Amino acid sequence: MTKQMDHSKKILMLTSQHSPLDGRIFHLEAKTLRDAGHSVTIVAEKIENYPQYIDGVRIITYQKSGRGIFRKWNTLKALTSHAISIKADVLHVHEVDAPLLAAVWAKRSLSKRGRKIKIVFDSHEVWPFFFAGKTKNHFVRELIKHLVIFYENFMLSRYIDGVITAHEIEENYYKFLDPWVPVRKVLGGPPVDSWDDPPVHTGPVTVIGYDGYFTFNRGMRTVLGAFEIVAAEFPDIRLLAAGDFKYPEDKDYFEAWCERTGLRDRVEFTGWIDRSDIVNYLDRMDIGIVPNNPDIHSIRCWPANKMMYYMARAVPVVSTPSPLYIDNIKKIGCGLVAASFGHESVADSLRKLIENPDESRKMGIRGYKIAKQEYNWAKARKELLSFYDELDTFDKAKIGVISQDNY
Repeated sequence: MTKQMDHSKKILMLTSQHSPLDGRIFHLEAKTLRDAGHSVTIVAEKIENYPQYIDGVRIITYQKSGRGIFRKWNTLKALTSHAISIKADVLHVHEVDAPLLAAVWAKRSLSKRGRKIKIVFDSHEVWPFFFAGKTKNHFVRELIKHLVIFYENFMLSRYIDGVITAHEIEENYYKFLDPWVPVRKVLGGPPVDSWDDPPVHTGPVTVIGYDGYFTFNRGMRTVLGAFEIVAAEFPDIRLLAAGDFKYPEDKDYFEAWCERTGLRDRVEFTGWIDRSDIVNYLDRMDIGIVPNNPDIHSIRCWPANKMMYYMARAVPVVSTPSPLYIDNIKKIGCGLVAASFGHESVADSLRKLIENPDESRKMGIRGYKIAKQEYNWAKARKELLSFYDELDTFDKAKIGVISQDNY
């Protein structure tokens, strides 16, 4: 158990896009804060019938309803209602849209009643590029990007008391926007400290693995296209997709692909996997794919969760050529980067690892050494608790920094 902090808090986590049992939100952050003596509640979309308490963390779910802007509005109302009624000391929000707006709304409402609360913004994405990347129209993309930057800058200067980020780029981005706000990078890597050493693989490469949501915007077409090519050349190769579909169109595409290729019996699709069970699937993989798309958002994220999890189990990687992946995979020596984002190029890299299993496994071991040192939850827990300690001592109002408009 982590040593308890001096001042326990009532922490309410708000999310609109993640499962209550998300690896970062629940297994890393909520449990760490619980062990430090805090009371932690997660408010998330209702996907299954979760019990009210799991491992000492309270779970509250809400039902999303409506479509388009009405769905967003109903989500905002549900999150705001819980944020006001629960009266937490800290609102820990995981997305920049509805959860952050709900937290600000609740903070303003409760402050009028004499209750002072703080907002922690936990940024998993580079949000200006996340939203801008949803359109191919250059003018609209630039407009969205700058509007989100303006919005985040406004929130930082007036309402956000601290920022946690999942990647280095986000950490530097928020420090650039507002140097007064405490910012801390907390990598959501795997619990390397609690896992046994990865198994020693021998013999031929037989399992190509993919970890995470199996969806278009995360490279599903690339994975399936590359596998289709190597499956025709290597009859013993199988694909293990350790994750779930996110949207109905993802499942429809997969089903049509299976029907067209006749490869259904060589693909194992697991569906949703709790992060605490993922190690059992990673240990069956001989290669892990990181199929980032060349969009303006994906190329700004290093390392992706799947990258850290592959490395933590000595699984060599094949990645598409995002600049950060080219630099880091080459530096670490933990895999290969395809020559282009096309599935033919990814298949070429897979082929090299399949045909050279000994060298492939040496790459995996090099990756494991870095993961054990850099992506360990013990390090992330320390950063998280240190951040909450800093949150206790920092108050912009006390040092006369209320708004950037003062200057």
